[in-house]
Amino acid sequence: MSFFKRGSHQQKPETLSGNPTRILYVQSHIGMSGKALSAFDISPHLSTEFGSDRFKDEAKNIAKRKGIEPSFVMYAPNWISTFTYPLKASRDIISQGGGRVGWRHRHGGLTEVCDCTMPLLSGGSTKYAFTPGTSRCSGKMKSKPSGSKENDEAFSFGGINYRWIVDHGVGSKDSSHKLVKELPDRYITVAQWWTTKDWKRNGVLVVDENAVDLVLVTATCFASIIKRSQCSGGVGSEVVGNAVESAVSSAIGSAAG
Repeated sequence: MSFFKRGSHQQKPETLSGNPTRILYVQSHIGMSGKALSAFDISPHLSTEFGSDRFKDEAKNIAKRKGIEPSFVMYAPNWISTFTYPLKASRDIISQGGGRVGWRHRHGGLTEVCDCTMPLLSGGSTKYAFTPGTSRCSGKMKSKPSGSKENDEAFSFGGINYRWIVDHGVGSKDSSHKLVKELPDRYITVAQWWTTKDWKRNGVLVVDENAVDLVLVTATCFASIIKRSQCSGGVGSEVVGNAVESAVSSAIGSAAG
């Protein structure tokens, strides 16, 4: 069974990529932990069907296990004058993606892979600066709102166009945001962010790493989550609002949270 669903919003035909290789449970943070978002790789531990009622409970329980460390952590800005969110990844994620772990960028067992600088207003562009050698991504890029939906976010990387597309079901308590990759003859869905109101600010990110880089997906997905929340009083505004306290107290939580 494929976790990705087709859409009919483009003029080109949209096809599905292969089954995802990675399923991450994403947890948001508030208060003075110093973290904005954490992602736990639950792929090897799942036994229920994706999206089912049982899956919701299993995903949360797996992520809470003591033996599972986060694969990614996006930290809050250290100072209120900056809107830059450092994204850090585990050694396993970096080595599996062909990158290397440099001592210069290590922090609490995690290595910085990207800096995401959020715009002052939600309608602005987000800037990304990837740490050289830690993934297949390098250099800098921007993402910006695109399309008829204000929450859609588009970017170009490696000469390929991508877009995060909001996909809310009418009358449904579930919502998803899929990452579409543009090819010369078609679009393919390569990742999907899925959440339900029961989870509040948490959700699941599924990725086909055969079709897109995991660091690229995680960085743009996390930034998109924070950016969308800035207008709704969610995790983004809370984290920015607590940046002063975090800077004064230097209360950076442990990686496992």
